[in-house]
Formats: sequence, C-alpha cells, structure tokens
Amino acid sequence: MDDDPGSSISRLLKRLNIIGEKSAPADNVSDDLSKNIKYLLEADVYSLMVPRAQVCTVNASDSLQEAARVVYESGYLRLPVEEDKMDNIVGVLYASDIFSRLHELHLPVSAIMRPPIFVKADDKFEEAIRHMRQSRVSFAVVLDEYGGVDGVVSTEDFIDVLFDDFYEDAPSKEASAKNETAADTKMPALIEADTELDEFNEDFNTNFESESVETIGGYISDKIGKIGETGDVYEVQGHIFEITAHDQRRIIQIKYSRIPYPEYN
Repeated sequence: MDDDPGSSISRLLKRLNIIGEKSAPADNVSDDLSKNIKYLLEADVYSLMVPRAQVCTVNASDSLQEAARVVYESGYLRLPVEEDKMDNIVGVLYASDIFSRLHELHLPVSAIMRPPIFVKADDKFEEAIRHMRQSRVSFAVVLDEYGGVDGVVSTEDFIDVLFDDFYEDAPSKEASAKNETAADTKMPALIEADTELDEFNEDFNTNFESESVETIGGYISDKIGKIGETGDVYEVQGHIFEITAHDQRRIIQIKYSRIPYPEYN
C-alpha cells in the first residue's frame, strides 16, 4: 500500500468507480482512515454484509401498499423480494419505485421489482462492489456456499466502514459553538434533493454556491454533469453524495456524508 493515505483513498475510490479519474487526491488523511482503506482492500463480503437475521424481506405476492408499510416500519429503502421462502429471492424492491406508483398500490410487488444481483459471501468486498457498480445497482443479495441467503450488502456498507471512525468522533476545532447544528447532525444524513442550497449550507456548515441552481439536488447534477441514478455515489470537494431516489428529470433524495479533512469547508 502507498505510504500516502490521501493517495490511497483516492486510488481506492477510483478502483471502485466511485469518483472520477480527475478527482484530486486527499491530503492529511488520518491513520484511522488509512487502516480502514487497508481493511476494505482485504475484507470479504461476509465480514461487511448485513447478516440474514437482520434482513427484512417482502413477498412477491404482497401488494405495494403492504410493502410500503414494511418500508416505513423498517426504514430500509431496498428490500429483497422472496417467493414463499427467504432462500428463494426473486427480486429487489426499491422504495423509490413504490413512491412513483402511489396511484397503483393494489399492484403486487412482482409488478415493479427489479432483478436481483447475487454475490458470494467469500468474494472479496472490492470485487463485489465493482460487480455491483458495473451492473448499475447499489444492493446485492449474499449467498452462502450452498446457495442459501446469507445476508445483503450495499455500497453504503463501503462508505460506512470507510468513514466509520469519523461519524462518532467529536467535532473538530472548525466545528465550534457557532456550528452546533452541523456538529449535532447525524451522519450520514438523508436529505430531500429539493432542499434550498442556502438551507443545506446552514444545516451542514458548508459553503456551496451556484448562480445557475437553487437546490442541493440541482447543485449535484450540475457538478456531475447529469442527473445520475439511484445508487450512484459521488465525491465533491471532500463531500460524499449518494443518490437514494431519482426520476427521469431530477434527483429526489440523497444520502450525505463528508470526509472530515480540515482543508475542506
């Protein structure tokens, strides 16, 4: 591994197709983050997945109304779809797809579920994430050696492990008393993409500016040059944005976290 952790993290994110090749390397990355990078490069899917006992599913024959209730109660935005038993996963249900069918909640889950992607528990995590990115999905079902469901894994697991030590750290010197709102905000945070840019800056102590857009969703689209798709993850000046819901015209919801480098605002 490169001795420069800033170079290492940039290289890792590029290898997993999470940031562009032209993104600048990060400086002053802590030892904890460097250790997390090394761990991710060596880890298998089993060590990072959400285990079977914690996985919430819906049945293919359930109505969208029933599935919406499960989404609300569980808090999960993606649910494996089973047919009769958990070891027979036939699809994945995205909460965003339910929201786009609110006038058709009588339909069965099977009508809008997406094809599932499967990875093996003993696959290297890096390989699994790359496969998911190539398939343009952010969620996969993990199988054990016998073909049974062992758990699920997502691109969020990569982000959570990579920056885990920082979510629980005390605020830095830059996050002084005047920034208590930002310091106390739970990270990562789910944000509606139509949030005004000024409001986002105030809530998270950022200074994003644009003369052409007014919302955080518009700002992200402007920076990446496209709308993006659900599951896409982008790094913008030390800030991580994952698109958690979108339609053909705009980003609807994002998950926001940040790389806590002192040089970034």
